[in-house]
Amino acid sequence: MNINTILSEQKYKILAVDDNENNLKILKMILEKEGYIVDTLTDGTDALNYIKDNRPDLILLDVLMPNVDGYDVCREVKSNEITKRTPIIIISALNQLDDKLRGIELGADEFLTKPINKRELLTRVKTLLKFKHLDSQLESSRNVIMSFAFATDFKDPFRKGHSKRVGMYATECAKMLNLTRDEVIEIEFGAYLHDIGKIGVPTEILQKTDALSEAEYEIYKKHPMLGYEICAPMQAMTRSLSVILHHHEKFNGTGFPDGLAGDKIPLGAQIVAVADSYDIMTHGLLNRPAISAAETVDILKNDSGARFNPEIVNKFLNLPLQDIERLSNIKMFANM
Repeated sequence: MNINTILSEQKYKILAVDDNENNLKILKMILEKEGYIVDTLTDGTDALNYIKDNRPDLILLDVLMPNVDGYDVCREVKSNEITKRTPIIIISALNQLDDKLRGIELGADEFLTKPINKRELLTRVKTLLKFKHLDSQLESSRNVIMSFAFATDFKDPFRKGHSKRVGMYATECAKMLNLTRDEVIEIEFGAYLHDIGKIGVPTEILQKTDALSEAEYEIYKKHPMLGYEICAPMQAMTRSLSVILHHHEKFNGTGFPDGLAGDKIPLGAQIVAVADSYDIMTHGLLNRPAISAAETVDILKNDSGARFNPEIVNKFLNLPLQDIERLSNIKMFANM
């Protein structure tokens, strides 16, 4: 079932707010004819109370209203953690660029000028509801992925919080590289689940305090492929599989599983390799004590060009790493 079919079958609730009742009647008639459920209000204060109690799927806002105007409503909705993802279209007779910019700065998703063009209104409403649906799917996928990440870390008590930290480090590094939103999400998902394959590695190997034997190391090296196979059926992970599979490759071609080198290694995997190594060194393992952040930075710099992509190391070390780690203790995902 594609997204357009879902949109046509789902009954979306829209709130229209305007102090002119004739405008509300026109909006209600246009939207209800397309199958939307439409509630109308003439006051900004009433609108805020309604939004709090009813959580509409989309809001149409006039700007010029007494007491609480459309800008104030937009500001309140977009600054609230619960309602901030609700799409808002500001509809106003104001058509100056400054008016539009103010609405956008406050978080409005669209700005339409009166008199309303019916076709434009319906196109914008449908597009924003489509994005809202996809965004909801994305959040659901993130929750599932985070549960998997917790399960991975639970297997080794010394790894507590590792997947979350690596996910946040990698996400912020991807943003520093000016990647697209989709590319950042791809890397984010892969980073959180980079070690999911360790679920299939015997606990006695993961928690061994001595050096692994050659045979044990060969078993350990299978975890990227195991992770790939675990996540392959998940539609949300399709574009992140290369991150999971190749995060142990090295820039000089001496890594595993495929011995890829340089730009042959997927960019997301190169980013996660740096983030993973930084977190392991600063937090330690059962058989490897933690070292200071300063020592870790020196090692990453020394390994640039051999284990790691020098450009990525440079971007990574410019991140506020300690702030990100503190944030990881209270936040599941970095804001997009």
